[in-house]
Amino acid sequence: EYVVDEGEGAHLHPEQVMQNLQVVLKQALDELLPMDADERCEARYQRLMKFGSENLGLTS
Repeated sequence: EYVVDEGEGAHLHPEQVMQNLQVVLKQALDELLPMDADERCEARYQRLMKFGSENLGLTS
């Protein structure tokens, strides 16, 4: 998901960007707030460990 489509800038459509940002931030908070600190750390660790693994054929 992107707040601003590639090739465009936030300065071209600031109201739309703010609406998009509000939606994305609310979704992220809705996902993160129910987790405790350890769960958030583990989720972050798992997300970071996936970076590049698709290119190496190491998907888990």
